[in-house]
Amino acid sequence: MVKLYLVRISGEVILKASKTRIRFEKRLVKNIIDMCRKHGIFNLKIKKSEARIFIEGPEKLESILCKVFGIYSYSPVVKVDFSDLEDLSNKAKDYFKNKIVGKKFAVRVKRAGKHDFTSIDAARKIGSKLYKYSTGVNLKNPEVEVFVEIRNNHAFFFDKIIKGSGGLPIGVNGRAVSLFSGGFDSPVASWFVWKRGVELDFVYCYLGGLDAKYRTVKVLKTLVDNWCSGYTPKLHIIDFRPIVSDIIKNVKKELRQVILRRAMYRAAEIIA
Repeated sequence: MVKLYLVRISGEVILKASKTRIRFEKRLVKNIIDMCRKHGIFNLKIKKSEARIFIEGPEKLESILCKVFGIYSYSPVVKVDFSDLEDLSNKAKDYFKNKIVGKKFAVRVKRAGKHDFTSIDAARKIGSKLYKYSTGVNLKNPEVEVFVEIRNNHAFFFDKIIKGSGGLPIGVNGRAVSLFSGGFDSPVASWFVWKRGVELDFVYCYLGGLDAKYRTVKVLKTLVDNWCSGYTPKLHIIDFRPIVSDIIKNVKKELRQVILRRAMYRAAEIIA
């Protein structure tokens, strides 16, 4: 089933200067398309708007968009056209009335464009139409929230907001390398660097043991498959066994770990 999704772009992108923001938004769209293709979705309809991206695609998108950096939140929506506030409120009533039966509700309205009514006017009008179907209004702690986003003569109805990963789109802040061990720290550190818009290649210093190499590559593949979009990272595997052997022979025991780490940093610096 094809659905329409309203995607809210991260505030860090929206606050950039015009030229920078356009470049970041283009990269975000590219990353969305790439992530969808990785999950077998090829037929998307994407339209950019101010601080928003509208995407038509299958329901599977709901579990994919949360893994694209640069997205603040998103919602599956229903789009309607309206002629005036009365028409809008009637269409909102028809869409939401079954969702609030026997429940306390609140209406949240956002608006962009020129209208002869305010967002508060729209919220009050829609709320008055829905009131008789509910058990009352509770603006602070409602059981159901009714969301309406108005853009010119179009309105978008939805009842949930799904949190995205935020941050910046991967690829807008240059490229770096990540020392990757397959443990806990390096995948988390890489995730956070991706979130700052940096493309990462990976360096694995092989210390011995095929099982360790296999586990590291498996962890990296899972990380890349789930969170990397917009480019294909490289993995550099360096045989560190000769270096470890030299360190054991020539370095005091209490300094070996420090020297080994220093050697790894230097190797990563050379690759970078």
